[in-house]
Amino acid sequence: MNVGATPNPTGDQFEAKEAFSSRDSWLDFRSRNAWISSTSHMRDMANYAKEHGVTSDFLGYIPPDSISILNENYREAFIAAGFNSRQRTILDLAYEVLSGRPRDEPRIFAHKALSDFALFFRGRYPFFIGSEYAETKAEEARLFPIQCVDITRSPFPDEIFDLVLSCEVLEHVSDLEAALRDTARILRRGGLLLATVPFDFDTYDTLVKATIVDGEIAYLTDPEYHGNPIDPQKGSLVFQIPGWSLLDLCRSTGFSTAEMVFWASRKRGFIATKAAGVFVLRAVR
Repeated sequence: MNVGATPNPTGDQFEAKEAFSSRDSWLDFRSRNAWISSTSHMRDMANYAKEHGVTSDFLGYIPPDSISILNENYREAFIAAGFNSRQRTILDLAYEVLSGRPRDEPRIFAHKALSDFALFFRGRYPFFIGSEYAETKAEEARLFPIQCVDITRSPFPDEIFDLVLSCEVLEHVSDLEAALRDTARILRRGGLLLATVPFDFDTYDTLVKATIVDGEIAYLTDPEYHGNPIDPQKGSLVFQIPGWSLLDLCRSTGFSTAEMVFWASRKRGFIATKAAGVFVLRAVR
């Protein structure tokens, strides 16, 4: 489904916002837009945004002195007003469904409670709840009063939330199918899941890196860990790197539609590295 790809006024740079329901539709789009894979284009986007500032529907105008680019991994390292590219992309996609609604109306659940991203929503929406994951009772006690939730079997009632937000969490879940099924269960009809993951946009199949066998972790590749502010020394084990099969899994676990939104924008500073924009999973209950 085409949401819109339009050149900006200079004519020599491009901005795109596209939603793809399959790998084939993405490959067709990319083949017709070579700039998406151009490293020099990504660098030009970042330099322009750093010089002129960026805009955000949620955050407003962010001036250059509130922007830092730590390295060329722009998805993670292009920081504006404290949020990186993928976080600001998901913020503006959330704004599309939250804008104009009273702040005390939406019920929102996030798979994080202590991140700046979660704190941003907690400060704006009174019916927002965020959670962390605790492996042990001792860890859960240490995090109290933060709610600790296993998102594969959450304690929430059916059809209670309007929006579920997930930022770099689903790749760390040992049973991704169960997590998506439970997420669909707790969303109201028409409710929305917005999620970022380290998405492999070149492949259909999800790369399974580890699994649980008889209660023990079985490593299928070399172990990979991502940063975890709750446990910085240990980190979070990566169980899978999703490919386009993620969309089919969403559709088979209770979502009526699922698509990957690709948003590339120098005006907003939505930039990544292997492709010029950020991918966000958007799935409707």
